[in-house]
Amino acid sequence: MDLSGKHTFNAPRDIVYQAMTDPGVLRRALPGCRTFDALGDGFYSITLSIGIGIIKGNYTGKVQLLNEAPPESFTLRVIAKGSVGAVRGQGNFQLEPDPDDGHKTLLTYTGDARVQGKMGFLGHHLLRAGANLIIGQFLSALDTEVTGKGEAS
Repeated sequence: MDLSGKHTFNAPRDIVYQAMTDPGVLRRALPGCRTFDALGDGFYSITLSIGIGIIKGNYTGKVQLLNEAPPESFTLRVIAKGSVGAVRGQGNFQLEPDPDDGHKTLLTYTGDARVQGKMGFLGHHLLRAGANLIIGQFLSALDTEVTGKGEAS
């Protein structure tokens, strides 16, 4: 399943980049994230409790931060397994100063996710809707994280 979108943050690009690559911020902002611990060399151990529709589950896995080009772009790769299936995904994130207001940041993301197990039986439309809901919650939580920092600079 391909995913893409845009989001504008009310904070400068360096603040947004720092938040989006900070394990503590990611642990707080990712819906259902219980742990997000550094393993070294750009790898992190994660534990998530998420669900789409009536299928809910706990997942453990790894996140890898790749292709870092602060404060412009980076890639996140996720592999997680749980009782109701497995998820593999990768997202590419581009950050640019908002063309209308240089104090804001325009995030553009593209990525793909593959779901196996019971989650795969939900159907493409329900999976996409669930993924977009989780992405929206994540971006809203990031807004909360960066707004105070952006206003302080």
